[in-house]
Parts: sequence; structure tokens; C-alpha cells
Amino acid sequence: MKTAMFVDTSNLYYCVNKKFGRKIDYEKLVMFAQEYITDTDFLYAFGVRREQEARNFVKSLEKIGFITRFIKSNNKKPTNLNADICIEAFKKHSKIDSIILCSADRDIAPLIRWAEDQGINVTVYACGIPMELKEVANSNIEINEKVLMNAVNESADTTTAQLSSDMP
Repeated sequence: MKTAMFVDTSNLYYCVNKKFGRKIDYEKLVMFAQEYITDTDFLYAFGVRREQEARNFVKSLEKIGFITRFIKSNNKKPTNLNADICIEAFKKHSKIDSIILCSADRDIAPLIRWAEDQGINVTVYACGIPMELKEVANSNIEINEKVLMNAVNESADTTTAQLSSDMP
């Protein structure tokens, strides 16, 4: 079974920070997800950046194995990453059996319904998952503290340290 993991880093950053006041350790996020779905073949991370703001963060995600899709924004108008996530899902749909969707954005519900119509199992793995997503996904997993950075800086791990210092 082939699985694609689509991560909306901007949404996770906002939701996790709001609930826990901490940041995600993306290595832990991938490892935790693989406890539930053992064969994650495609890792995609989507986000927004201004100029070179998140350059180290993007490089750290790529080091973990993510294919990154970050768009530049001038912060004058809201940026919605859902279209980009949908396009990648459409491209991969014939190669995958399941999706791990890391976003609590209600507007992604049509993608979940479409994927399920294609016979693709969808698990939402996010923080503060709204009822609209819980109702349409095959399963959902609420992010917990196991995938967060330690309260004390984990400077021994360079990837985690880079993610901690560079995430917008």
C-alpha cells in the first residue's frame, strides 16, 4: 500500500502554537504517522514564505525527505495552500492507496470526499480537527505532545534546531 502525506505547515504552525504554545518536530511527525501507516512513499510539505524567511526550514524539511512546495507571499492578501495540496493529490491519486492529510483547514473537505470517491483512504492528522473533516475522513488522529519539540531547545539535533529557529 502506498501512502502520500500532505502537510500544510502554515496551518499546523498556527493550530499547534494556539493549543500548545510550541512547535512541531517534523521528524517526530513523520515517525508518529508511520506508526499508523507503515509505508509513507510520498512526503509533501506546503507553506508560505516571505523572501528568504523560511529558507533553513525548507532545507530541513527536504533533509527529512519532504518534497517542498512553498509559495512566496507579500502578506497583503491571505494565501490558501489547499489548491496546491489538491493538485499534488490529483497527480498522485493513481499511485496511492491512502493519504495522511496534516491540516485542520475545513476548506480541504472536498479533497477528502474526492479521494474517498477514488477509493483512497484518508486519515486527517492535525491539531484541532474540525467536525467537517472528522465527518468526511476515514479516520482522524489529533496531534499530541509526542510530536512537538521539547520545551527546552533540542539543540543537539541540528534538524530540530533549524526547524525551531527558522519557522515563521
